[in-house]
Amino acid sequence: MKIICRGQIIRQKCLFVVSVLALALPGAVFAEPVHISVKTMTGAQEYGAGISVGRGTLCFVVAPAHVVVMAQTIKIADRRGNTALATQFHAPDGVDAILLKVEENHRLDCPEDWDDGIAAEEALYDAEFLVSKKVKKSSINKRRFFPGNETSTTIVVQPYRKGKADLLREGDSGSALYVNNLPLGMIVLVDTSTGEGEAIKQTQLHALFSNFMLEASTKIALIGPVYQGSQENPYATSAAADFVETKTPWTAMQTSPAMARNNFQNEMRGTAPTYPDNVDYVIQSKIVANQSRPVANPKYDAKKSQTSNVGKQLLNRVSAKDFAYYLVSNIDVEVTVIDLETQQRTSHVERSEFKDPLTDDTNQRELSNDAVVRATVDAIQAAMSRFGVPITDASGEQFVKNAKKKKKHKKKGDDVLSSLLGLSSND
Repeated sequence: MKIICRGQIIRQKCLFVVSVLALALPGAVFAEPVHISVKTMTGAQEYGAGISVGRGTLCFVVAPAHVVVMAQTIKIADRRGNTALATQFHAPDGVDAILLKVEENHRLDCPEDWDDGIAAEEALYDAEFLVSKKVKKSSINKRRFFPGNETSTTIVVQPYRKGKADLLREGDSGSALYVNNLPLGMIVLVDTSTGEGEAIKQTQLHALFSNFMLEASTKIALIGPVYQGSQENPYATSAAADFVETKTPWTAMQTSPAMARNNFQNEMRGTAPTYPDNVDYVIQSKIVANQSRPVANPKYDAKKSQTSNVGKQLLNRVSAKDFAYYLVSNIDVEVTVIDLETQQRTSHVERSEFKDPLTDDTNQRELSNDAVVRATVDAIQAAMSRFGVPITDASGEQFVKNAKKKKKHKKKGDDVLSSLLGLSSND
């Protein structure tokens, strides 16, 4: 359905029709106000508001970042009194907004619609007032405002009346802001002396978080082998795919060995590589420099390290005095992200340095291999950030164990298959 409105009187009538449609269409709730209570690491209790939105069985909450800063636990409650715990999921730089992810098996109201806010902006200055909504004691608390100064991403809200009922107060940050029942944004700044506030527009929130909330926005990224010279590092390839799958809104698909070999031969001939039709992006990575060397630990104290006292041994380990050498790894990884539709290419070389203690129970070769995996993940994260893909917080270290586990399971499967075929492991 498409409605085109021109002229002031006709436009107002159209806006009324759009508002009625928004209320009448199934699922057109767009978002649901929720209450947020935070217990900080210092033991203090903070309160605020947010907006819930679902994607399948998942539930997310958009909230001001300052509401959950230093949070130890985050508890979400909807208007019906249902509660669930949430964790910080994605916080874009330079914006007082954060995406929280609610624990699974919740019972919160989480509508699956996520509006882009454009219709609300068009209706902004034809509306008599704006309305904010937040959950308060299992009910919805509403306040009315005049729209004030606005930018492309924010709008100032001023109390509709001078009475206390319409003044913003502490704890109102995160309240959903509406115009004609259309989502206009989320209040993030409250001036308790004037009762005024500032809201991030829904168009901005949509741009920041829609990749996580819209099922249709899922893209498929083909992960190419991570090469060092002419050899693939299977651990790095596995970690790269795992990172894209779990820390970005994209779905990862690894290149098969046959496809990788065929595309390599095509490139040698000067022929364009071929990719499956359902792939949207290609991520190519290669390790261009890798140096690891032992470096003496200046804090090493041989006498104290040889003590038989367990408590002193632990203290020496924490204070970096129980090992003679570090393994310092300097690794350069080049990552190229290709948009197959537009042929846009973003290449980035990430230089990483890792300093790992060489103790009696560590293996230098294993540490070097782990450093390559961490460097690959860090490089892909940097390249995708430059490409404009939202990334949840991640560290290369968390993908090392997963890569090893997948490699171990693959080897076990290969051994079982070889046994069934009557082959030795070296055949």
